[in-house]
Amino acid sequence: MERNRKILVIDDSETNVFLLQKILEEEGCDIEYAYTGKDAIQLLDTRTYDLVLLDIMMSGIDGFDILQKMKDDNKTEKCPIIMVTANDDIETQQKAIRMGAKDYLTKPLNLKKLKNIIDSI
Repeated sequence: MERNRKILVIDDSETNVFLLQKILEEEGCDIEYAYTGKDAIQLLDTRTYDLVLLDIMMSGIDGFDILQKMKDDNKTEKCPIIMVTANDDIETQQKAIRMGAKDYLTKPLNLKKLKNIIDSI
């Protein structure tokens, strides 16, 4: 690949962000991260990404709010989003896909599946 994929990780858990950052950097990705929905929206307003890994359950602005904002914004509507969450409820998964998420992964992550999804996007 000619250039590194630029990925934004949005998760309120520093541990989850750290683990994703290490895994994805080993794959040659450039990683930025946000621990809050507010910080994520600020980054999305000023930068572009090849992919967003988005947690659902965050205080304040949650993952669904961010997903909706991204799909409503001409600048970010085409950016692929993978929901990465501990919530394995089928209705929540279906809602995320209906709203425009490309995929839905539950924690703990299957790293091989994550890498395959990233490679396919």
